[in-house]
Amino acid sequence: MHRADLIQVLLQNVPQSYTMHMDKKLVNYSEILDEKGDVMHYELHFTDGTTAEADVVIGADGIKSAHVVSYPVSHGSFINWIGFKTRPEMEGTVYEGKWAEEVPKEEILELFEGWEKEVQDMAQCVDTPTRWVINMISDLPFSVRGRAALLGDAVHAMETHLGAGAGQSIEDAYILGRLLAHPLTTLDRVHEVLRIYQSVRLPFANTIFKYARETGRMCEFNWPGQYDGSDCSDEREQLDRLGKSIYRNWQWQWRESFDEQWDVAEWAIEQFQHTDAQKVQAQ
Repeated sequence: MHRADLIQVLLQNVPQSYTMHMDKKLVNYSEILDEKGDVMHYELHFTDGTTAEADVVIGADGIKSAHVVSYPVSHGSFINWIGFKTRPEMEGTVYEGKWAEEVPKEEILELFEGWEKEVQDMAQCVDTPTRWVINMISDLPFSVRGRAALLGDAVHAMETHLGAGAGQSIEDAYILGRLLAHPLTTLDRVHEVLRIYQSVRLPFANTIFKYARETGRMCEFNWPGQYDGSDCSDEREQLDRLGKSIYRNWQWQWRESFDEQWDVAEWAIEQFQHTDAQKVQAQ
């Protein structure tokens, strides 16, 4: 499914009673405290000078070497063609340029000069190529603070080599949404509920980040032990090892049950009920 199609499906299912404000850019938010020093609510400040108040703040801002990926989307009416050019020296640096911009077709053709004819033919078919910078956020130790939380790319933006970034964002939203909508969730408990979300989702998403990075390096033969002149004299054996390593990094897709993550989260929030019962008995 093309990402635009997915977004359209999601938008079509947003209830009309929900208010959406487009083109808003958050500058910062501040905690409004009561006389005891506890957070009453948050005040959000936007670049256009407007402000808003909220009990809970969820940040979900998206993160917008050479190998090729292509596959059909939109029921086969398009071919999604992606060419990668990795620059290892850029890893860990801050990219100051545009994250996405249209480029001349010649720039794409130059990158894959000397490749197989099939690759060059596919590159020729791209009418308006767009260059995307792959930005990453890795190993954040936390994703919540008080009644504010981050999800998706805002907390674990990852490389595209497993096609898992959008899925992990949706899973974050699913767990967080169900926790916030749970009957046992109250405003006084939101900070505890957000910590449950963090404990269930952040370690798992960071693991997928690691798998995506490893897979990208292996697809470009840029992983420890994979280089010309290595001890493995049999090239076929080396490629077989490489293929198995890439396969292992995909196994979580069918081995990890997402329902189990919700089971853990649900069990944790249900402990509030036991705590309340103990308080009543103590009285």
